[in-house]
Amino acid sequence: MATHEVTLDDVIEIRRLAGLTANTFARFRLNQLGNELKSAVGTSVPGPSKPKKEKETAPNDAATAAPTPAASSTAPAPAPAAAPVPVPATAASTTPTASASATPAPVATAKATPVVRYEQMKRYAWDQTAKNVKIYASSLDGVESLDAEAITTEFQPQSVKLKIHGLKGKNLVLYIELADKIRPGNCSHKVRAGRVVLVLRKAEDKQWEHLTKADAAKIKVPKFEEGEDPTQGLMGMMKNMYEEGDEDTRKLIGKAMAEGRAKGGAM
Repeated sequence: MATHEVTLDDVIEIRRLAGLTANTFARFRLNQLGNELKSAVGTSVPGPSKPKKEKETAPNDAATAAPTPAASSTAPAPAPAAAPVPVPATAASTTPTASASATPAPVATAKATPVVRYEQMKRYAWDQTAKNVKIYASSLDGVESLDAEAITTEFQPQSVKLKIHGLKGKNLVLYIELADKIRPGNCSHKVRAGRVVLVLRKAEDKQWEHLTKADAAKIKVPKFEEGEDPTQGLMGMMKNMYEEGDEDTRKLIGKAMAEGRAKGGAM
């Protein structure tokens, strides 16, 4: 049988094979054989290199290696999408939204107070007692048929006002500034057929010389000097009354003066 001389290359090859094998027992035996050959050759031989972590598998361990499962070519089914969470409907806002086409609200305007027009009453008469003064507003046909609210009076310390509304379609007023003072809280009025009577309580129990303030200022009793003709003084007084008086006063004075001249001519 031919013999083979062991060389350094053989030892290196055995060590290389020992490093490649994955079998523990086989690697142990190859290493042991390599050490024996090393001793025989007497040369330092590099040890087996550690197997590289590669996908390669030693031929002897192919049967025992666990097969790597092949990657499935079919992509995994996507997870089902989450169902949408229902959002609760919010309550309708109670604040109305102004629409561009909404009709603007009408602007409230203050109503003008109607002006009530009055006609001045000219026909009245008066008399007095020690405590009271009575004024008679006459020529008021149908005044007794009016409602109580249609006849009003205003009493002040030195004036009186009577208002009558809706008498035959007219509004009437009688305003008098008094020559003397009264007690407003004790005054009143009475409605009679065709007239209204104002009852005034005097502030002082005395006789009034005049009813109106205007009459008291106009009529002045003349003072006659000794030897002066009283007739001339009276004529002057009547002339002043005629010039400053109203229409009715002028008629009365004119009539009196005419009668006086007629009597003087007859004498």
